[in-house]
This record gives sequence, structure tokens and C-alpha cells, in this order.
Amino acid sequence: MNAAIFDPSTSELLQIGAVEYADIAKQERAVQRARETFDSIRHPSARAVEALREYYERFRDLEGARENARAAFAEKIGGNVGAPFTLDELRAGTATGLARVNPCDAFVGIADYLWQNCRPIGVVGHTRRAWRECYEFGTSQGFQVDALPGSWVGPGVYIAVLYTRRGYIPTAP
Repeated sequence: MNAAIFDPSTSELLQIGAVEYADIAKQERAVQRARETFDSIRHPSARAVEALREYYERFRDLEGARENARAAFAEKIGGNVGAPFTLDELRAGTATGLARVNPCDAFVGIADYLWQNCRPIGVVGHTRRAWRECYEFGTSQGFQVDALPGSWVGPGVYIAVLYTRRGYIPTAP
């Protein structure tokens, strides 16, 4: 792995590919269509059971596409997705990996916890908050804050924000 000087405004490391977003959008449409089909059935029947089965299958596909995007992003910055840690542990660069309640998690939103060599390197928060609020929160906590081009949890619904320790330099594999 080669470390490079990190410039978040131009870094391709912060991009997940158009393929991942397109796959997520396709899977979300399939889930919506399956849900609409199920909702249109008014009486219990074999058709209703099949429509429900189709909905759950499409939802599993959507979760798979999200997981692929999550893993691809973590790999692009030289890490992997792992167990939760607190923002204090991220700041310190060491963590036990034991899940616990963190009052900041409510602000971060839906979170993906990024690890590298058994050390916390960042949190991707997927939230409906405004970018400015996220930036002010992150910088007030002492983190480097970067906007990602979109959220794999809900493209168009959430924004994705990367919080990392100041001085952390993402590395390409």
C-alpha cells in the first residue's frame, strides 16, 4: 500500500464507484416495485405469499448491494468495516471493539465503523442532517470531516460524511 498526501477535495479515494450507486438504485427500485405489488393484493392468497417472498428477496439483494458498496469504500481507503467504537476511541486511535452506547452516535446517524490493522480509522455517518451541521460537529470534536458523494444506505435520502482522526491519510490498496 502506498500512502499519498491526502487532498479530500480531489481524492478519488473518497468516491465509491458509479457501478455501486447504480446497483443500489436498481435494487431500491426493485424493492419498491415488489412492495407495491404486495400492497396491491387485498386478500390472502398464494399470489400474496409469492409477492411477499419476492419483496424479501429484493430486499436481501438491496442489502447485498449496500454491503458491497460499504466494503468497496473501506477497501479504497485501506481499511475494512468492523465493530462499533466510540468517537473517543476514534480520537485516541485505539479501541476494544466492544459495542456500547455512544451519545455522539445519535448525531452521526447510521454508521459504518472503519478499521485498519485493528485500529479505528474513521466513521462514515449516513444522516439527514445538513452538511454544515455535520462539519461543525466533527470539527468541534477534533475530527477531519469529509463529504462523500452519496450514501450507500439511502442515495438521495441521506448524506454520507466521513469522520477521521486529524492527520489520518487514507491509502489505496
